[in-house]
Amino acid sequence: MKIARLTLIKDIILEKDTFTIKTNTETLNFRIDEDKLYFLDENNNELEITTKGNEVTIKDTKYAEYKIIISKNYPGITVIRNNRNFNFYFTDSGVKILGSGGRITEPIIADTFKPLVGLELLASSRGYIWGRTLPMLKKYIIVGSGPDNYPIAFPQDDLLAKSYALNDPNMVVDKPHNLYLQTSTNTGLISLLSLLVLLGIYLINSFKLYSKITFDSLEKYLGASCVIGIIGYFAAAMFNDSVVSVAPIFWIILGIGININIRLKRKSSEL
Repeated sequence: MKIARLTLIKDIILEKDTFTIKTNTETLNFRIDEDKLYFLDENNNELEITTKGNEVTIKDTKYAEYKIIISKNYPGITVIRNNRNFNFYFTDSGVKILGSGGRITEPIIADTFKPLVGLELLASSRGYIWGRTLPMLKKYIIVGSGPDNYPIAFPQDDLLAKSYALNDPNMVVDKPHNLYLQTSTNTGLISLLSLLVLLGIYLINSFKLYSKITFDSLEKYLGASCVIGIIGYFAAAMFNDSVVSVAPIFWIILGIGININIRLKRKSSEL
């Protein structure tokens, strides 16, 4: 049985009048000459093409997986390879790429947390997002980037890595899918430590309290249920973010749990 070889887009090189797409199997060069666009192989030999409307295909079977669309709305083209769209924008100063939100930009190679290199697809591509988020803490660890400013802080122009890990290089990474990283990057390490201290105090007091009492009332069962719910929430937070639809429920349960703990301690001290 023949196993299909995975094609990876390894590099995109942008120059003034030329640009190149390199994969692990082939290289496709483009050259702009006034109002004409030429398609070249890795040796800069011109490739024969066919056009249908604003869609271009290359006759050479080596490039059969490419689909090129001439844009009608801006000076540039869209190159599709592996179902990944790269939108090239032609300017007087050189070739650029349209990134997320239609920004004119150039690809970057973002700082990466080294232990997660090669694990980009881990946990539904969380390995990639976490690997790019952890280096951000060097800049935002004290005061953060601002509440809900994670999409602005994240290196959205890390297009090659995004095309591999997230399929769509133009996808906006708007959350880290990890509450602890979300808190650290948005509002800083101090806010995360405050949250963890609050959680730690509550859990330690709860373990001490419920390990000694007899469950003979609804209030005690409700208090223990709150503890279990809080533990479950913070366990799930390793793979999920704090969202408006869930966070208020968490804080309500935590508040109820703390209140019950105080009431039960007061009652036990009165005995």
